[in-house]
Amino acid sequence: MIIIACLEYIKCINIFESCNGNYHMATSDIVYNEFAQKARPQDVEVFNKFFTVHNLSQDPKYRELFEYVTNRYNKLHRGELSSFLVMVLEYLVKNKNCYYVTDDQTAKKVFTNIHNDKIFMKLLGSSIEPPKVTGLVGLVKHLREKGLLPKGYPKAIKTDLKDNGYFLSEDLLKILYTI
Repeated sequence: MIIIACLEYIKCINIFESCNGNYHMATSDIVYNEFAQKARPQDVEVFNKFFTVHNLSQDPKYRELFEYVTNRYNKLHRGELSSFLVMVLEYLVKNKNCYYVTDDQTAKKVFTNIHNDKIFMKLLGSSIEPPKVTGLVGLVKHLREKGLLPKGYPKAIKTDLKDNGYFLSEDLLKILYTI
């Protein structure tokens, strides 16, 4: 599971603890370095406990794909693009089941349809299944359905998100109320 969503908005439960032991959580070194520069030392410690950080900068395939996606999808942040390439190269190419968690709507659209980008696929040199992309609420829903979040926590999470200025559309609110 590649996570780039803003999990710091959730205070009522440690989402990382809910995922730990059930999912392998990973991200790119670019995302990690950006996070570590801004985060409190205790948050970096928690991150290090639960995440694998991939540095693929020496991999020629990664460098070629990263150059392409940063030019082709220049409205997306380098951290999102780098962590997405971690998902592609470390999970999808190896036929490992995984999810990419982001709340950026542009990133969701691009990543969900990347297998239709002929140049990307040619550079990749192998076929991949369409990536599974979800947002923070989708992750909460998934964890609840798998029994990894206690009943009642989605409502507490909704409160945390709203209290911290996280935008929740009516559709997302409905999801949180039903799980």
